[in-house]
Parts: sequence; C-alpha cells; structure tokens
Amino acid sequence: MLNLHPIFQTALRGIAPPQLPAGVRSRVIRSGSVHEIEYRGSNREAVQQAAQSRANGIDAYRSPAVSMSRLDGVEWVTTLRYYTTD
Repeated sequence: MLNLHPIFQTALRGIAPPQLPAGVRSRVIRSGSVHEIEYRGSNREAVQQAAQSRANGIDAYRSPAVSMSRLDGVEWVTTLRYYTTD
C-alpha cells in the first residue's frame, strides 16, 4: 500500500489491513459478535505496534481494545478485540 497515492491510502485505511512488521503474524478468531485478531512475534514492540495500528483503523463504535502483551513460549502475543456489525 506504500506505492499508492496518499488520497487512496487514506480512503483504503479502514478497508485494507495495514502491513505487518517483519516477524509478526496474525490469526483471526471470530465468535458471535466478537472479532479477535491475535498477533504473534519475537519482538514485543513490533507485535504491540501491529495490534495498535490495526486498532486505530477501526471505528470507535466497535469498541476496539488491545490486550496487554504476554509471553507464550518464545513468542509475544497481543490480542485485538472488537465487536462486529452483524
């Protein structure tokens, strides 16, 4: 998305998920009206940044919340939770 004109970047910010930093991967979990995205990686700051970046693109009416990071084995895990509009 970095090659797009700034106007298109702004328009697509809420639609296209931001690119993840190197070494960070995500997994989507959906149960009922709650949507969760779990971010994992070895760098704590990169994982938190990826979750916060995605949370900033979600409107406030869906109540986006980023959980505290926790260490799961050798990877840091941060969860982003928000409500769907279904």
